[in-house]
Amino acid sequence: MSKKGKSALALFARQFHVLIIAIFLIGLLPLPAMAADGTVTGQVTDNTTGNPIENADVLFYESGAPDYFSITSTDNAGQYIDDIPEGVNYEIEVIKTG
Repeated sequence: MSKKGKSALALFARQFHVLIIAIFLIGLLPLPAMAADGTVTGQVTDNTTGNPIENADVLFYESGAPDYFSITSTDNAGQYIDDIPEGVNYEIEVIKTG
């Protein structure tokens, strides 16, 4: 191998090592804080009687998304509480079997 070829290979090896070290050091940086959560509360009631509905599943969807990102259940008073990320436009679906 020519002297020029060896020099280019050595330069590439040094640059490669610097890149690997930089990637390692970036991995040591702290992750940015997750967005703070907002608390959502409510009560699920029967549309006809106004009675609370217990053990209903309350699902939170990001607007337009097909899958829910959080789920909670109502208590015996039909009330629920959940923390969701602030700044998320969401939709709520309630499911009660039976």
